Amino acid sequence: MSRVFSRNGNWWIDFKDSQGIRRRKKIGPSKRVAHEVLNGYLGKVAQRQHLGIIEESAISFSDFADVWLSRVMHDLKPSAQRRWRGILDNHLKPTFGSSALRAISKAQVDSYRAERRKAGASPASVNREVLVLKACFAALSNGSISPSAASPN
Repeated sequence: MSRVFSRNGNWWIDFKDSQGIRRRKKIGPSKRVAHEVLNGYLGKVAQRQHLGIIEESAISFSDFADVWLSRVMHDLKPSAQRRWRGILDNHLKPTFGSSALRAISKAQVDSYRAERRKAGASPASVNREVLVLKACFAALSNGSISPSAASPN
């Protein structure tokens, strides 16, 4: 949901950021400028740049996932460690492994879900796999791991 509206002679924009939080900003007296600003924000939300979530980095998903898993492994039960390692090695890395982190989009994840369902995976299995993917990207969004920490340099 996003919109441009007028209140007391000024134009405002109303949109949801990448975390789903509703934002409103007063732009000024020009409706055209308000639309341009809104489109700019929506583009940044789509690219997840306005919060600095994914910095410019060519790091692959596979490299980042290895670093991420090594950092969260100690918080998981042994059975969860085996399951998450299996999900990464058997499903997520073959699909997203060579892709750069910033290249992975919601459309690709939706496509992954559909392909896994066509392949006969249960909805619960697919949901668990996507949960691991979300947890991996959550480490990026909350800043606990940066892509540069996973660089193979």
